[in-house]
Amino acid sequence: MLWLASSCLRLAATCSRKAELVAGDPLKLKSVLEQGPDDPAHRDQGVPQWTEVLSQEERTALLNFLVAPDGQRLFAINCAPCHGRSVAFSGEESDLRSIISQGGLHLEMPPWRETLSASQIDTLAQYVVDPSSVAGGRDPFEQFCSTCHGERVPVVASIADAREVIASGGAHETMPVWGEVLTSQQLDALVQYTLDAARGTPLEVGQQLFAKNCTACHGNFGEGGLNPARAGDIIAPISTAEFLKTRDDATLRAIIAQGQPNIGMSPFGTAYGGPLSDDEIDALVAYMRSWEDRPPVELPPEVASAQLALGGSDIYVDLCAQCHGKSGEGGIGPSLSDPDFQEKNTDQDIFNTINLGHEATSMIAWGEILSSDQIAQLVVYIRQLGATETATPGAAPSFTGDVVPIFKAQCAVCHGTLGGWDASSYDRVMTTGDNAPVVIAGDVDGSLLAQKILGQQTQGTVMPPGGLMSQAEIQAILDWIAAGAPNN
Repeated sequence: MLWLASSCLRLAATCSRKAELVAGDPLKLKSVLEQGPDDPAHRDQGVPQWTEVLSQEERTALLNFLVAPDGQRLFAINCAPCHGRSVAFSGEESDLRSIISQGGLHLEMPPWRETLSASQIDTLAQYVVDPSSVAGGRDPFEQFCSTCHGERVPVVASIADAREVIASGGAHETMPVWGEVLTSQQLDALVQYTLDAARGTPLEVGQQLFAKNCTACHGNFGEGGLNPARAGDIIAPISTAEFLKTRDDATLRAIIAQGQPNIGMSPFGTAYGGPLSDDEIDALVAYMRSWEDRPPVELPPEVASAQLALGGSDIYVDLCAQCHGKSGEGGIGPSLSDPDFQEKNTDQDIFNTINLGHEATSMIAWGEILSSDQIAQLVVYIRQLGATETATPGAAPSFTGDVVPIFKAQCAVCHGTLGGWDASSYDRVMTTGDNAPVVIAGDVDGSLLAQKILGQQTQGTVMPPGGLMSQAEIQAILDWIAAGAPNN
């Protein structure tokens, strides 16, 4: 990918739009890349159709490179060919700045003839000339050379020359005097990034993890858009300043680790059955947090107020029910029909929370997407939820009317697409699963489904993996089982 990025930047040097190309608007860059020769500025320029030449992963890597901070991009272009991904450095910032700005013969390689045997030097010499021809050359290179050379194997013309350089040591490689090449601002950016990389910054790791695990739903830059897991649903942007300033790191970690099954997001933490370790989740959070100072987007390109329903009830079903429940009974978010919530919050309080979001929760600032009139209609609808009469005590729950909607909202994202227990129909609910039957009609205590949703299971994890359902949802399922699990 480095060769591609470097080639693009060299071409940009002759382009009047080069200032827009590098560190420009991420979505404009993405559009330019997707259009290829059809982009107005690139017509008759002989550029290829990038969507055919590059894979999605390669296009994402290139976009991330082009919008990266100056220091990261300068290091990738000027330093990585010799130093690899980072430089081992533990000194002061002023010392590093002096080394980079002055350049020259700054590294003294020891004379390895005083430490290594002749056969070891021969093996290393053959390896640096032709790494693929020496099966055992990688181990001594990593042991004796990689501390300074990183992953890069130096290029040497002949085995004899390589043997002499390795045996004699000395100041064998010259670094450019970057103080004469870079501006003061570029030098500052390069020094800072080099220090961060030497200290093991997780930003680059987080960027790679985001590209691999998150872009399919959240977009290359967290811009969101249509939810591939829920037809007609919209994924709000996660890279806006508003989103990030209303979520602390602990909340972001919890969302990534536990997922949000209600809205189609699977858990990613290993503790919840996902693929990412705690350190990898920390790297993802660090990468997302890096957007806060310079948010890559403000709103997802697919979202506009005119696309959203105008009525309060429709807005609630489309945007709010996924967290607060179909009838305001609660879930990921608190119950909105609870009398205590209704009593403690004025209309203005509810309006402000919808408009501005809620810190340390997954509640975003919907004022960026909804108009004031739409939010006002939503407040009226939420007040109606508080006035809704509760179900008649003792009434037997209906599988079709009460249980199926819960299964669709809480279970069908995984159970019905990933094998094992299937929540898609009555027959599948009653007969499928590795430990079938998971529902024993009339026996709540013996039903594995009841144990799972209550967190009382002895094998596996609680379901849904993001945490217990609302008490109303749990009780509806338990009552249905206790009533004999009828197919009604």
